[in-house]
Amino acid sequence: GLSYKVSWPLHLIVTTQALSRYSDLFQYLFNVKRVAAELQRCWVITNGAKVTNKLSVSRLGRSYNGRRSVQTRDALGSSSSPNVLMSIWLLRQRMAYFIDNLQYFLQVDVIEVQYDQLQRQIEESKDYESVKRAHEMFLNNMATQRYNILFIFVIKVMYVSDSLL
Repeated sequence: GLSYKVSWPLHLIVTTQALSRYSDLFQYLFNVKRVAAELQRCWVITNGAKVTNKLSVSRLGRSYNGRRSVQTRDALGSSSSPNVLMSIWLLRQRMAYFIDNLQYFLQVDVIEVQYDQLQRQIEESKDYESVKRAHEMFLNNMATQRYNILFIFVIKVMYVSDSLL
């Protein structure tokens, strides 16, 4: 988890519970970024298969970092049809599109908006309690947005999987 030594008087606002919530938020954002990186890695791997118009056992079996080359069997058979390969590319493309837009949405429409709102509330505050409430509301709004987005993500995944069948 996230560890940070909060100095006085900030420790009155950024408590250990708040740090835990920030840690959860950063972990969520990191996981979204990791999915984006994996989808990019899949593009690099399948792009090699595009040249031969079928899934290449040697290219799919090679590790991305190039340290080892492990031969694996083509999960789709030795002579994958172009339609199957196109479905795989389309699925990866749709997933990458969704994840890229999710990252943008999280940054621009959620984090920046909530942070601007927090700053405005802190500037307008007259006492410690209102600053503390504004920070707690910021964390609550971030958590609520995250779970709403997770729900949308599940719906989107169901749509993508249904469209491939």
